[in-house]
Amino acid sequence: MIILAILFLVAAMLLNVGLSVLFGFSNYFDETVEELNTSDAFFPISQHFWYEDAEQLIREQSTEFQANQAILLVMEIPWNDETLQNNIIFNDMDEARALSQWKLVGESLPMTPDGIYVPFLFYVNGFSLGDHVTFRFEEEDSHFTVAGFVEVVYTDMMGAPPQVFIPSARFTELWDAFSDFRLQMVFANGIENPTELEFLLLELLVPRIAFEHEAYFLMGISLAQVNANRTLMATMLSVMMISFTLVIAVVSLLVIRFRIKNSIEEDMPKIGSLQSIGYTSRQIRTSFVLQYGSIVLASALVSVLPAYLLMPLVSRVFAAQSGLFWQAGFTPVLNLITVLGLTLIVLLVAQVSARGIRKISPVLALRGGVSTHSFKRNRLPLEKSRLPINPALALKSLLQGMRQSLMMFFVLLAVAFTAVVALVIFYNASINLSAFEQVPGIERGNAAIVFQPPIDDVHALREEVLPHPDVRDAQFLDTTQIIVSDTFVGAIVMDDYNRRVTRNVYRGIFPRYDNEIAIAGLLASQLGVEVGDEVFLGRDELPFLVTGLTQGMEAGGPLTVYLTIDGARSIDPDFIQNVLMIYLYPGVDAAVFTAEMEEHFGERAMFVADGDAQFAEGVSGFASIMSLVGIVILLVSAFVVLLVLYFVIGSTIVRRHRDLGIQKAIGFTTWNLMNQISLALSFPILLGTATGAVLGAWLVNPGMSVGMAGLGVMQGSFIVNIAWVIASGVIIVILSYLISMLVTWRIRKISAYKLVTE
Repeated sequence: MIILAILFLVAAMLLNVGLSVLFGFSNYFDETVEELNTSDAFFPISQHFWYEDAEQLIREQSTEFQANQAILLVMEIPWNDETLQNNIIFNDMDEARALSQWKLVGESLPMTPDGIYVPFLFYVNGFSLGDHVTFRFEEEDSHFTVAGFVEVVYTDMMGAPPQVFIPSARFTELWDAFSDFRLQMVFANGIENPTELEFLLLELLVPRIAFEHEAYFLMGISLAQVNANRTLMATMLSVMMISFTLVIAVVSLLVIRFRIKNSIEEDMPKIGSLQSIGYTSRQIRTSFVLQYGSIVLASALVSVLPAYLLMPLVSRVFAAQSGLFWQAGFTPVLNLITVLGLTLIVLLVAQVSARGIRKISPVLALRGGVSTHSFKRNRLPLEKSRLPINPALALKSLLQGMRQSLMMFFVLLAVAFTAVVALVIFYNASINLSAFEQVPGIERGNAAIVFQPPIDDVHALREEVLPHPDVRDAQFLDTTQIIVSDTFVGAIVMDDYNRRVTRNVYRGIFPRYDNEIAIAGLLASQLGVEVGDEVFLGRDELPFLVTGLTQGMEAGGPLTVYLTIDGARSIDPDFIQNVLMIYLYPGVDAAVFTAEMEEHFGERAMFVADGDAQFAEGVSGFASIMSLVGIVILLVSAFVVLLVLYFVIGSTIVRRHRDLGIQKAIGFTTWNLMNQISLALSFPILLGTATGAVLGAWLVNPGMSVGMAGLGVMQGSFIVNIAWVIASGVIIVILSYLISMLVTWRIRKISAYKLVTE
């Protein structure tokens, strides 16, 4: 009963946490969106491109509109004892907002002239109140003191740049100092497809852009996109937690069924005695049901407290990835669902398992029941067996205890399955991160240079980079917006996809010619096309052949297409390349290289990005959470194996107490009997572990694809290291055998003398 109580305590605790995250986290985001009156879409547009007809276009496309002034700077940020280069949007904290408001979270300090409010995401990554922070931009330092942390919906490290808020006087100072980097923060409601509005804006603005300014920034960000960036990870991991809880619950239910069946056989005379003095079969069944139901009910109730104690840690882990100030509150409804759900399931299983009592008559029960005798053919007579006596007895015990063997098979199958999935997650999150490079579908360059338009000769700029001894390759990768079969989507444009590092095509190939295109799998499903079909691009509806299906969200969303430079110019002859992706040799310090490129190109480059640092920061939060989940699942799996084996072997020793004593009396040693019991369990352990490991290795990628469908992942590409899978199976088998030997050590206390005296 104690073992069952512990199993259900763990299961109920994880289920409470999983349900709280699944419903509470997403609900908090939705409540924050409503509280801050967040707009459907957000467009940061360079002040130099803010014409009256651009404003008029947005007003016509939206049902509600607001524009705020801001400054966009690509700055070096002190981040987790490192320096990260990223876009930062500076806002005037005193400017009124009706749409997409912001709020302070947690404690704050009185605002000072050099004070700054930063996103809560900064807090979970090392910032504290009162910290003196220096942001560096083009060799100039801006000093601030952290006065508080804010929640802004349109802030994440993936799509929407972090927004900070400073006093009006300081904002005016920066506004005057960085006139080329002024923004209009456009918030609009009623925008169903921000990419379409972005396309229309570019179509309107590009003919007027002379590129005499150092900043060119226009990107449409939808509320749905930010929602996915900030909540999808927590939702996916909560589903994994709930799924693992169900595995533990199934194991526990198997144990309950096994225990009830054994209790009926062992206590047959007692059942007969109860029946003979007037107890009905229903009353006896009810005693079994209430026994296990009360244990589960008590465990589920007790689990509520440790679940609440664990929630602050869970909140902080998810905050490091999402930047959301989510504090799990009191959730009595979810707690009640957990308690009642588990209790009702156990009551049902106990009722079904104990229904055999109604077939037992008092006379047969008092005699021990016919189930205690076997009239079947003896298919393993010991006198004819060629096996040594201990393996022969172990095999005989296996055949006689088929119910126990089946239970062990399914328990080890479930445990091995979850252990392999956990190991695959841990391996990809901590050992080999290459799969995480493929999941978002973003091209993995070590550095990137964004050149200042206009560019006379892009090839000449690339030729300045290629001779560098640290450079392995370099090619342009640019983004634009196009119309694909009347759907507005983001597009990636590259010279030669054969030199691309991130191979996110899961069916077919990347385009090679000017009339070919690769499209996202989600977009292909919407349009009803496959590889080999045609789609029509641009307002002229030029036919393009679909050569491949892709996954990820490289162009800012899951609906992305891939074109060659000639293909892009067949739609837009004025298309400009200005983002050079650079691939360095292994071991080269990207930070040193980017500093060298900044000095070399000077004003010809808008900025030079350290791709390695940005990738490490973007993946670190995701990978650390996945790694932690993998470790927790592994530890709980080992704990479940320990408890179940202790229970099964312990009950076997109790049930066979007399037989073991007789075997000792005729000459079997404690070591012989220990090996007999352990070997009898070895076959279902081996078979269950092997089956679970194979299923885990086979199903982990399809399962991950379902979990990350919101990121546009159509086909999981996690690395399944066969050596690790085999090692996990071997470890489970060895662990099981060692546990069984330790538990069977209690046989040493059984003796023929005790059987006589007892």
